[in-house]
Amino acid sequence: MFVGFNAKISKEGFISPYFKTLETERIETQKREIQSQLKDYVLNDGFLDATLIENDWFPNISANVFISHSHRDYDLAVGFAGWLYTVFGIKSFIDSCVWGYADDLLKIIDEKYCVNELNPDGSVSSFDYNKRNRSTSHVHMILNAALHKMIDKTECLMFLNTSNSLLTSDLDDNSATSSPWIYSELIFSRMCQKKKLSYYRENLTHSGLLEYAELNVKYDVSLDHLIELDNQDLINLWKRKTNKIPELALDDLYILKGVLPTGE
Repeated sequence: MFVGFNAKISKEGFISPYFKTLETERIETQKREIQSQLKDYVLNDGFLDATLIENDWFPNISANVFISHSHRDYDLAVGFAGWLYTVFGIKSFIDSCVWGYADDLLKIIDEKYCVNELNPDGSVSSFDYNKRNRSTSHVHMILNAALHKMIDKTECLMFLNTSNSLLTSDLDDNSATSSPWIYSELIFSRMCQKKKLSYYRENLTHSGLLEYAELNVKYDVSLDHLIELDNQDLINLWKRKTNKIPELALDDLYILKGVLPTGE
């Protein structure tokens, strides 16, 4: 990661259904390929193949930007990614695109290894609590580690700062989030070793169930290591667009925000 941005943008304006559709087509293609291979991740000896999971969920993606966002802002993230690619050729990695894979894989694992009791018809009646905790911790650890690696591989992180991603009462310097994934990504983006820009340019490549109160967790986060970015900044970037080379477009963004001096 070279630099991170605190992106305060909205769906209105330059982000249209057209851009979302283009990016969704790419995401759905990747999703179909991965879902067809989920059962292969559980080896015959009962072990999960963590390396295989990382390679399939996070193939050799030549993404320029890592988009961190709330799952409630999925449409915004996808539309924004489509806009970046259509206008500038900038490729984005959207973190939520792999969260669903984790849930699908957990279902396969739990139905094979964590069943506590079956119904007369053979369906699962209940799962073993301790085994479920263990399986979840493993899959989430694999996912979390892979997300950190992707942040490290992309030169630019853009955190979509909305009332969905941060707790509404804390939209200030003392920010907080209820999302463990956002918390993890922001903490890592703050602590990871920042690389020179040249590093990336040289290495491009069910009914009847009881309802319980929902568990809410508050994670304190800091955004002071991220540079603020808003709609007007992106409009200004669009206006000065001279070509569709993602590296040059990102350079323009860095210059506009003072990350790089003019002419570097």
